[in-house]
This record gives sequence, C-alpha cells and structure tokens, in this order.
Amino acid sequence: MQIGAMSQIYGFAHLTILAASSSSVHGGLPGLRPGSRSIEQVELMVLSESTDSTTGNVLPGLSLMTTLDPLTNPNEHFLERMPWNSRGCTMQERVLSRRVLVFMQEQVYWICREAMFCEESYFENSLLRFHRFHARATEPTLANSFRNFYEPEDDQVRFWKMYQNLVASYTSRHFTNEGGIFDGFLAILQGMSALSDEEFSWGLPRSYFEQGLQSTCYSIRYCCSKSTASIYRT
Repeated sequence: MQIGAMSQIYGFAHLTILAASSSSVHGGLPGLRPGSRSIEQVELMVLSESTDSTTGNVLPGLSLMTTLDPLTNPNEHFLERMPWNSRGCTMQERVLSRRVLVFMQEQVYWICREAMFCEESYFENSLLRFHRFHARATEPTLANSFRNFYEPEDDQVRFWKMYQNLVASYTSRHFTNEGGIFDGFLAILQGMSALSDEEFSWGLPRSYFEQGLQSTCYSIRYCCSKSTASIYRT
C-alpha cells in the first residue's frame, strides 16, 4: 500500500532528509555525532579588517575558505558520485520532494523550490540564489519553480527531455531486487502525470509513445548483455 502511495508521501512531505554519503540505511548522518566529519575548512586572509582614516568607519576584511566536498568534475551535479545516487530506490526521494536536507560527508545542503544553500558558502546578497546552470548539473526534481538556462522553453518539449533524463538516470542505478524496478519508478511517473496531465502506458508517455518505443529498442540493444528482467524493465 505504501509503495503505491510514495508519490503522495514524498510530494506532500514538509521536508525529506537525504543521507547522500551513506551506502545503506545503516550509514547514519555525518555531522550529528562527534568525529563523524574529518575535513576542516582553512581560512586564507586576503584583506584584513581596517579603519577608514577619513570617516572612522570599520572596513570589513576579505578571506577565502577551502572547499568542502570538492567535485571531481565541476560539470557534474554534486550528488552525481554519491552512494545515494547509485541506489535505485532513492531517486524518488529527490525527484518528488519539495524541500530536502542533503547530508554529505562534510557538509549539509538545503534545497527547495526557490533556492539551494550549503554550509561552505555565505551569500552577502540575500536575493542571490545558488543554482548551477549546467546541462548535467540540472537539479533532478519535478518541483522547480524556475527554468534552467539549458532547458527548452516549450513545456511539452521540456517534459519529454525531463522524462528522458530521469529514465537514463534511473536505469543506470543498482537494485537489490530486480522485481522492484518498476515500483521504484512508479511514483515518479505518478508525479509527472499529476504535473503535466500526461498519461503513461507501460512506463511510456502517450504523447511520445512512438519516440519512447524507439528509445526502448535502443536500450534493449545496448543492454543485450544484461539479464532478461533488466532489459524488459529498461
């Protein structure tokens, strides 16, 4: 009963907590207990605080800090290489949730429909919203209130592109039980259907059914070395 309602459970949740750096449900949340984090930020002073000789006003200094959780590839999303991102059952947590608190190994991210913030950065301008405008760094969610710079302007084209990206990401993940592959994606399909009034047949959007069949045939040829169950689910 709960598997069939995951779209509503995550969609209506006030906040979803992602244990991004944990390889299993027993991994815990880094930062909650002493010794669970190892990296310390080092401050490099560029300009010391000073006093204006004319006005007497205190002029703020400027310093740089080392980066926490540095990206191996700056063009990737920060969750790309996390253990969380390799597990099939976790994808719906981010895609369907309105607000998430992401626990990385060395810092926490806050992500909602309007903005993204992390511990290592301080934004002096309160109007600034931290987003990474790169095609591969697009936030994997249905709840964005803004359009990524690389996304198509047409809603229908953007829907098809989103569907393709989600399927590609989902089918690259690992599953403990192959019988749950469809169940793990069902909630995402339900969320997309509620968002766009699109209907799905066998996991394919009806408005792009022919294109979906072509993509499925390509996936079958590409995955010919995998098990029959995996090919069918893909």
